[in-house]
Amino acid sequence: MSIMEKNIWDYNIQSHRSPTEIIESQVKLTGKLYNDLSLISQQFGSSLHPCFRDSGHTETEIPYFSAISHRFDNFSIKILCIALAGCPTRMVKFNNCELTPEQIDILVPCLNFEHVPWLQIDWNPLPDNKFADLVREGSKVQLLSLRVSNLGDDAFRLICDNLKSNKFLKTMDLYGNYVSNLAPLAEVLDANRFLINLNIGKNLITDDGLSCLVGVFGKLEFPEDKVEEYRKKEKELAKIKAQKNRGKVLEPEAPADELIQDEESKQYFLLKNKVFRHLNISFCCLTKCDNLKAILSHCLGNFKAVISFNPLPQEQVELLQKSFPNSLVI
Repeated sequence: MSIMEKNIWDYNIQSHRSPTEIIESQVKLTGKLYNDLSLISQQFGSSLHPCFRDSGHTETEIPYFSAISHRFDNFSIKILCIALAGCPTRMVKFNNCELTPEQIDILVPCLNFEHVPWLQIDWNPLPDNKFADLVREGSKVQLLSLRVSNLGDDAFRLICDNLKSNKFLKTMDLYGNYVSNLAPLAEVLDANRFLINLNIGKNLITDDGLSCLVGVFGKLEFPEDKVEEYRKKEKELAKIKAQKNRGKVLEPEAPADELIQDEESKQYFLLKNKVFRHLNISFCCLTKCDNLKAILSHCLGNFKAVISFNPLPQEQVELLQKSFPNSLVI
């Protein structure tokens, strides 16, 4: 084989190499992503993956990694993960790359660093549990995109199980999948105070499916006979938190729910989950809007719902626009 042929990346050749051949302790990183990708590949006798070629960023820019319709072998994925560990990036993007469960396992430890704030794995079906691994304990991904990845209710439930305690993910994009059951999302919004945006457009969402989100977030009436008990719990939790945090490096803190009283009516309200403020349910299956109206009637001023291209009767669309002009994108 000529030197030129040896330098041409070939999936069938590379796929026979094991990631265990790479001895991480021998790698010296420069902190420049594409430079490190080239050096590590050269150090361990690997042809340079086509996506590892310098994309032309200036040195002052925070780089990003983008792969579209390229297959990866496990060896190259391992090289990428080592390089990412030493270089902050804006985004790591795989679009239609046929990543395997084994490659997700190699990738997941990278997500424990804040070097990968934006992870995009679109057009990439995976086993249900592998989607959830991307937001498991330790993951510091802030934006996760899993568009058009054949993701259904079981995968969504597993993702949501991990999101309940996740303190970093702010935006999740699940556009173009097969989610219909939003009960796991209701549990997330009840417990999580870090998720801001969710795109579940072009899924199997109906108005009946939205019923579990009614009363989960927003400005909710609070019974007066429970106020004293609530205030007492607030003080106890604050005391416990202060004791736990003493002498520790503080983690991101969730904005607290707020109990208020209307001056005129004297009615108490709980401002619950003030963080979640954007829900995209465009291109879904809404043919009526009873539960949607109930959600919007309680939402806070910064909340927006996108409901474009649902099969709603025109008169209902017009009524929604009139009733909730600041909370809807139609």
